[in-house]
Amino acid sequence: MLLLVFLGLSAALGWSIHRDGLGFWTGLGALVLLNFDYLLLAMFLNRTQVFAGQGEVRVSHGPVPTLGAKGVRFQASELKQLYAVQQSGRYAVKADLANGQSVVLVAPLVSAEQALFIEQQLEQALGIVDFEVPAELSSSLPARVAQASGSQPSKATAGLAALLPLGLTGGIAALIFYSLGTEVTGSLELEGQRPLAFVPSDCRSGQAYGFFGVDVVDESGQAVRVISDPVHGPIVMVQRQAGQSERLALTGCRTLDVKIQRTNTTVNDIRVLDGSAHLDCPNVKANLTFTGCH
Repeated sequence: MLLLVFLGLSAALGWSIHRDGLGFWTGLGALVLLNFDYLLLAMFLNRTQVFAGQGEVRVSHGPVPTLGAKGVRFQASELKQLYAVQQSGRYAVKADLANGQSVVLVAPLVSAEQALFIEQQLEQALGIVDFEVPAELSSSLPARVAQASGSQPSKATAGLAALLPLGLTGGIAALIFYSLGTEVTGSLELEGQRPLAFVPSDCRSGQAYGFFGVDVVDESGQAVRVISDPVHGPIVMVQRQAGQSERLALTGCRTLDVKIQRTNTTVNDIRVLDGSAHLDCPNVKANLTFTGCH
């Protein structure tokens, strides 16, 4: 729609120049409109392609050339490490080369899971063993799921909404959201040698931990982590006590339905999440619904 508006303005300006001739202001307006038209056209048409294989890594942007969108190409033997980072409220996938150079492969990305997904796919294609790089996003599952006290860790700035000034509207929205709070309903039951009947009372977004999902906790301090992983699919972990968590086997399930959705609301730079987890597996039964997790 925005592209059509600028194209329409350009057509009107062109007709004005044809009728009245080219003056200083009409010429300046033509340059401005043409620049916007070109940038919008590039936004609609351009794609970023990442290739890893045959001994090299290539990143290209096109088909419309734009300033700041530079292609990257190097031999796989030059690659030292791939990692995802947060920068200026957005995310990027970077590469460290053997010569000490650090290059940006893909940026900007609006979510942590996008960056982690690209990193994981490239590492799998190139056979690279991942190790920690300072300031990188954590792609591994933390051993500790959640604190029972309800205190929240420091928030990492994420998402496109973090780039927009909150102002009065954002403050009102945050105030309304805080007044509404979170809501979690349903239960999770485990069978077998270590049975569990889990009824949650609160939830928190996993954004600060670098995963796309939520932690739901009960009054006793037990917690369930529900993850929508772009590579491995749904992941559910249970923590019966602090520091001890187990990943549930979601095999042979008659129902395996995990949905997590971003809302348009952020609280302290954390995107609020809604969703549900419906599981009917041999040893796991769950019917969880959560809203307002932040």
